[in-house]
Amino acid sequence: MGEGGTLKVVLILGLVSSMIVNAVVLWDNRGLRLSMDESYRDLKASFDELYSLQEELAETNAEYKALQQSYNKLEEEYEDLKAKHLDFVRVYKVKSFTLSNLNITPIVIELGRSVTISFYITNVHNESHSFGIATLIEGPDYGYEIWDSTTVGGYETKKISYIEFPEVVGNFTVTIGGLRGSFMVTQADEG
Repeated sequence: MGEGGTLKVVLILGLVSSMIVNAVVLWDNRGLRLSMDESYRDLKASFDELYSLQEELAETNAEYKALQQSYNKLEEEYEDLKAKHLDFVRVYKVKSFTLSNLNITPIVIELGRSVTISFYITNVHNESHSFGIATLIEGPDYGYEIWDSTTVGGYETKKISYIEFPEVVGNFTVTIGGLRGSFMVTQADEG
């Protein structure tokens, strides 16, 4: 329940207690008899509204718990998929190609500028092959993969390069197979 819901509950409780105090004061001090039906109706309406707010709070809590469970499950599935992907890349690397010389330039850039990510892929077979390559870039607010494929001749080495424009300030990690590097994005000078 948000601050508005909490405020409603406090106001209703204050109204109910105020009505009870006023009824007692009027009865004792003036000897007036209040219309019990009217006081009862007001009190019942206040309790009905309080009960309705409690039901809304219970529904909201249940929805939040369900969303939290879904989020946790998705996060577990993502981590599992990421681990399987890295295992696949390691196994594939041993059998078909090797990756080397990850280079990230510059390693510190201003927001809005580009960073170049490059590395080499070597075909360990004597005939030409096409290879799928996944480059994982993880930043402070998001992560994404660049999927690419390239054909490399037998026993040849080929340089692969990407130019990226990060969208937020912070530290970024680049993972390609077993290679890992990083770069940092800083706020651009306003001068």
